Amino acid sequence: MKIVPAIDAGALKKFDYENDNLPDISFVDEYDKYLKLFLLDNSGIPSSLYYLPLAEDHKEIIVDDFYKKIKTFYCYSEGAPLLEVFKYNFKTNKLNRKQLYAPGEILDLNIQRVDSSLVNIFLVYNKQSKLYLGKFENREQSITFKEYPFLDRNVSLAKIRIQNEPEVFYWESERDTFFFKMVDIEPGPNLYTSYFKIPKTEKLRINLYGANLYFNSYPSIVSIVQAESEKYLLLLTGNRIRISSKLFNDEQIDNKEFGRGIFSEIILKGIINFSVNTTDDDYINTLIYSEKEKNYILSKTISANDVSDYFFLRIDQKKKSANGNRIFFIFTENRNNNINKNSTVILFIKIGGKYFF
Repeated sequence: MKIVPAIDAGALKKFDYENDNLPDISFVDEYDKYLKLFLLDNSGIPSSLYYLPLAEDHKEIIVDDFYKKIKTFYCYSEGAPLLEVFKYNFKTNKLNRKQLYAPGEILDLNIQRVDSSLVNIFLVYNKQSKLYLGKFENREQSITFKEYPFLDRNVSLAKIRIQNEPEVFYWESERDTFFFKMVDIEPGPNLYTSYFKIPKTEKLRINLYGANLYFNSYPSIVSIVQAESEKYLLLLTGNRIRISSKLFNDEQIDNKEFGRGIFSEIILKGIINFSVNTTDDDYINTLIYSEKEKNYILSKTISANDVSDYFFLRIDQKKKSANGNRIFFIFTENRNNNINKNSTVILFIKIGGKYFF
């Protein structure tokens, strides 16, 4: 069964209206440039749909769930300078909208809530071949911007991890080598660490994924490196990095095309729950890592054709029925039909069971 609230749905993210542990859904409809919000009832059935107009199509959504009935949605795309901020009051139907521009092409963005009235929006961006960190201080009535001194040059991938101070993890190229580095932003001189390096080759593929402290109790970084003759899976938790030379059980597996990666929002200390889709064979792959285990690999979990974006949704029905928790895999799927060449639908599928709708 399918729901078609959008002709061309792209970025997808869950949020929690009323903070009642009953998740709701936000997504970008690239056909008409709207941010659309689904509120779900206690059974997980969509009951209300809201439309917020966008200036541009966006590939990323970050949600601030601090207030029960007021939600803030940060929409942007990697490689573009525009950040749109939507603060929506579901009780009064009042929308506060801001359009912010980074001084360069955004590589990553994360938020840090300081108190009930202040949110720091950290973003890393490339400007004139240099990597910078910037910060919007977003208050109810005002917003200011600070640009930190440039961090490095020739950076292709970067992720922000916010602990006490922001940290930036990134891949930098120097001559014939790629370096995986971290810079710890300090009040004084920044602290740099180099973790890993690999020679440049024609078929080298590198992916980088990050989980933020605001959404995860124990934020982590995952990077997947694939060259012609070697493969590496890099995990960074706290200040420790672990490197495996094995991605999957099958050591002879060809290089994979990795897409969207997500971390579980509930991460226990010492345990990482990470999933990523492979676009060449249409699978969602899961990595569960424990500090007690010496080996960790990706394993195929769900067959999912042409997935654009996705997440897992848990509906807790213990108080409503005897069914208990139900887990759904929610995703946008690229399809060809008569409406649009690359049109997309949203599918709701029950894991290990029947279609929900």
